[in-house]
Amino acid sequence: MPAMRVPPADGRLVLAMDLGASHLSVALVDGAGELYRPQAFDLTPSPDPVKILSQVISAARCLLTGQRDEVGRIAGAGIGVAGLVDPRAGRVLSASNLGWANVDIGNVLTGFLGLSVRVDNDARLATLAEAIHGAGRGCSDLLGLWIGTGIGGGLILGGRLIRGASGTAGEIGHLPLIEDGPACSCGNRGCLEALAAGPAIAAAGREALARAKRKGIRSALRELCGDDPAEVTSRLVAAAADRGDPEARAIFVRAGAHLGAALAGAVNLLNPERIVVGGGVAGAGEHLLAPARRKLAERALAPPGGTVRVVAARFRDTGVLVGAGALVLGDY
Repeated sequence: MPAMRVPPADGRLVLAMDLGASHLSVALVDGAGELYRPQAFDLTPSPDPVKILSQVISAARCLLTGQRDEVGRIAGAGIGVAGLVDPRAGRVLSASNLGWANVDIGNVLTGFLGLSVRVDNDARLATLAEAIHGAGRGCSDLLGLWIGTGIGGGLILGGRLIRGASGTAGEIGHLPLIEDGPACSCGNRGCLEALAAGPAIAAAGREALARAKRKGIRSALRELCGDDPAEVTSRLVAAAADRGDPEARAIFVRAGAHLGAALAGAVNLLNPERIVVGGGVAGAGEHLLAPARRKLAERALAPPGGTVRVVAARFRDTGVLVGAGALVLGDY
């Protein structure tokens, strides 16, 4: 099977944008995946798409103004959004982290920026970046998994980016694992996202903190958060695990086991060559990935489970921007 084709390095640039619930990143990107003048902004939260998009447009215009000599080389714009996206229509169908439903982001940005704008799911674009320039390079069959506030995924089969009938393929975070499990942001219960994403790990950390305080046990978790539950995040739990805190490590073992079970199902169904795992929670490294690999090996069928490799993503914070550039220049 052919690996993912590489966009042409012909001097053209793309205005790339990464829109999250509380952050926005913009940059110019070339065919080699190099970023020029990347900038990151904190967004003022609002469920009103007009207020959010005005901040996106302002940041994009500011970047373009600072790159007057490069404007003639810009082939178009690409933006990744966390949520259900219809790439064909350039529309965000649902983005619970933004409070959006059915937002015509593509046409709005095209009108204000004067550039053709491609819109896609952020996890899919991050997977595209890894397939072309990162840890999935050379693979024709690749699954990308991105764990942060939520869990998103991207899929490449036979060297082609897979979007599905309605453009929403890859939503592995909403694979239901436990009947009547914890509530998920999608409205279902027991989804992978509700069991292994950042908020789930932070909630488990707060429970561990409460137990340690009741029992009078000193721990790395207590020291790091100063006994304040509000300070407990998934990153802090990871830091406690690095210090050997048994409760913190157990939290990642449980989350990793859920992750591995979901990946086993994906491996049996899709038979990928490689699984790339990234996102903020993946910064916990082997605390999360080692138990995920163990559960995957235990639950997957022998042929596909024995050949797949689970690896860390190359791009930590810039994969969506790199993927947005590739989306436009490679016309995937």
